[in-house]
Amino acid sequence: MAASFFHLPRSHHNMVTLVLVCGWIAAKPRTVDKYAAVHQALGYETLTLLATPFEFFTPEASVHTKSFEAFKAWRQRFPADEPLHIVPHIFSNGGARTWYCFENHLVRAGMPFHVPGMIIDSALTKPYDHKTGPAAFAASVKNPVLRQLLTGLLILVFFVLKWVLIACGQGSPIELHFQRFIERDTAIPKLFLYSTADKMIPASQVEYAIETAQALQTPVTAVNFEDSMHVAHLTKHPERYAQSVETFLAKVAPQTKRPAAH
Repeated sequence: MAASFFHLPRSHHNMVTLVLVCGWIAAKPRTVDKYAAVHQALGYETLTLLATPFEFFTPEASVHTKSFEAFKAWRQRFPADEPLHIVPHIFSNGGARTWYCFENHLVRAGMPFHVPGMIIDSALTKPYDHKTGPAAFAASVKNPVLRQLLTGLLILVFFVLKWVLIACGQGSPIELHFQRFIERDTAIPKLFLYSTADKMIPASQVEYAIETAQALQTPVTAVNFEDSMHVAHLTKHPERYAQSVETFLAKVAPQTKRPAAH
C-alpha cells in the first residue's frame, strides 16, 4: 500500500517528529486524511498508511515494505544525528497490525527511534478469546443471520490460522498486538479514544486494554465519546477529538520550532 506523506518546510524542524497515521481496514484515503490533518494543523509531519484484510494473513515482514522504503527516503531529509520520534496513531485492528509490522521494519533496519506516546482509536480487541476478533470483523454486517454465519466461519478461520501461525513460529496478530502495545510497552503513554456506541470493538474490550495498561503503571488517558460509531469519533465530535489529541501530544511530544535558516 502506498505511503502518503505531509511535509513541513525544512526550517520548521528542531527534532524529527512524525505521526504515523495507521488507518483501519479498507478505509478510504480521504477519510483517513482527515485524521492526519488534525496532526498537520498542530505542526507535525505525518505518514498515512492504509490497511487491508490480507495483512492479517501475510507474514509481517512482507507488510508495508514499499511504504517503509518511502519512509527511509523521507528520513534521509534529516541529519542522521537528529533523534527520530514516532507517534503511532492507530485505528482499529488494521492500524494495530500496520504499526506492529512497521515497528518490526524499523528494528530490522537498525534505525534508532523513540516512541514518546501512542494514540489508540477504536481498539484494541480483547486477546485470548477466539470469538472477539471474528465478532469485530463481522460487526459491520447488518443482517443478523449473515452476521452470525460470518462470525462462526471467522471463528473457525481464526482458530485454524492461530495454530498455523504457531506452527510457523508466529502468534495470533490480535494477541501479538496486545502483548506488545499493552504488556511490553508499559512506559509509553497512551491515549485511548473509544465509544460506548461502538458495535465493532465494544467499549468493554477497549476498557480491558485500558485497565490492563493502568495495572501495569502505564500513563493512560482515555476519552469515551459515548455516542459515536467505530472510527467515527472525529466526525461526530470534531472539536473534542482534536482537543484530546492536541492535549496529549503537548504532553508527550511537544512540537518546537527551529529558527529559520538565514
